[in-house]
Amino acid sequence: MKDDVARPVNSPVNELLVLVVEDEPKYADVLCAYLTRFNHVPRVIRDGSAVVSAVAEADPDFVILDLNLPGQDGLAVCRDIRAISDVPILMLTGRVTEFDRLAGLEAGADDYVCKPFSPLEIMSRISVIMRRARGVANVEPELRFADVALNEAQHRTSVGGQELTLTPVEFQLLRLLLSEPRRVFSRDDMASAAYRDARVVSVKTIDTHARNLRLKLESMDSVAGVQSVYGVGYKIDNHLDPA
Repeated sequence: MKDDVARPVNSPVNELLVLVVEDEPKYADVLCAYLTRFNHVPRVIRDGSAVVSAVAEADPDFVILDLNLPGQDGLAVCRDIRAISDVPILMLTGRVTEFDRLAGLEAGADDYVCKPFSPLEIMSRISVIMRRARGVANVEPELRFADVALNEAQHRTSVGGQELTLTPVEFQLLRLLLSEPRRVFSRDDMASAAYRDARVVSVKTIDTHARNLRLKLESMDSVAGVQSVYGVGYKIDNHLDPA
């Protein structure tokens, strides 16, 4: 199977170009077979050092990213992708500790699956993540608070008119917070907004996503900020206002 990341010409609109970043042939072959079966177009990359340039050139719809790679490890690859793209990333890992999983989320992954995995679960996760990335119908097209704006229809966010790049999970969390500024949302509220497949999501996972969102707003010098309310959850509020 050759490494090939060119987007096919005249492919159907609902067809996803999926980069499969996996150096183990048995996993890469299974993923490619199932992606093809689900009418997606898989392209395999086996070396971590080749991923970022492939993302920049091919503009894929989705990335399946193994954590342990030759050339450059998956965490570093994930951070480098996030520096140039908000493409959804599903991380594959053989590491089972919560610390390792949270490290993947902090690096910018939208979700993770542990090896060995069920190929059907991978297809389901892709579907759920893509629904989050594309937004949900019948909602307000734009939400605003202070200098932060979120356009649901265009799946765009900005701070002071400058584009803010978010992962699909971060986008849904910000959408929830902006729906009622200054309201404190529980972690359960946030988990339901971010993960629509009714899975059990740990408190630390939500805390990690909220922290990433807060840091991104701070990096844009936003007037608004994601604030933690001890023992309850999170809200978006003006930095100048008391928490």
